[in-house]
Amino acid sequence: MELAALRESLRNLAPMATGGNALAITPVASGIAVLDRALTLGGLPAGRVTEIAGGSSSGKTTLGLKLLAEQTQAGRLVAFVDGTGQFYPPAAAAMGVDLQRTLLLSPLARGARKRTAAGDDSVLALSRATEIITRCRAFAMVLLDLPKQARLERTPARRLRVAAQATGTSIVALSSRSGNVEGAAARLQISRLQISAACPSKKKCCGHRTELQIIKGGSGTVEFDCRQHRFDNRPPRQVAPILYRAL
Repeated sequence: MELAALRESLRNLAPMATGGNALAITPVASGIAVLDRALTLGGLPAGRVTEIAGGSSSGKTTLGLKLLAEQTQAGRLVAFVDGTGQFYPPAAAAMGVDLQRTLLLSPLARGARKRTAAGDDSVLALSRATEIITRCRAFAMVLLDLPKQARLERTPARRLRVAAQATGTSIVALSSRSGNVEGAAARLQISRLQISAACPSKKKCCGHRTELQIIKGGSGTVEFDCRQHRFDNRPPRQVAPILYRAL
């Protein structure tokens, strides 16, 4: 989809604009109490860019979906900019994400996702799409899932920061390495804990423990069981259609 067409499509959501305050920085609850307590604001900063960094199977996507679920359950609209092609709607719905309040955008062609070098046009396309969605003002949170090893350099990163501050929208970028998103207001490093010899039971459940190091925007390291945030206790429901999808 052309960026101009995306901008035109989002005009229909203009009446739902939230109208954020660029000067006031308010906390956005993550839904994980131990994490919110460790963050300086008591949550992620609204109207700013947050980077969640981690390798494959580290749990960063799980955490990102948890953030989106918190927003949709509060009745707000969210967006997922899929730069990896791995968004799976049933899994997101199982985690509590209301798909009827979720915009899924896949701006890259299938082959383009494999070309993810720094400065590549595909990364710029992801950044521009995220900026356009943010400036729409209809979405409380926009989650950008960057391809592996992709970096947001100075200019695109600055444009996202300006858009977030102007609208009050929270932008959360998932990256493979901490520091790949320049100028992020909050920076988290996530990793999956491994079963160690110190574990007396050596149960497989130990592998679900996730460690989250707060590099910027707070202090300390927190641990939580990602299984507790993957599925809720409600009975299965029919997967609702996604608000909008561009291939």
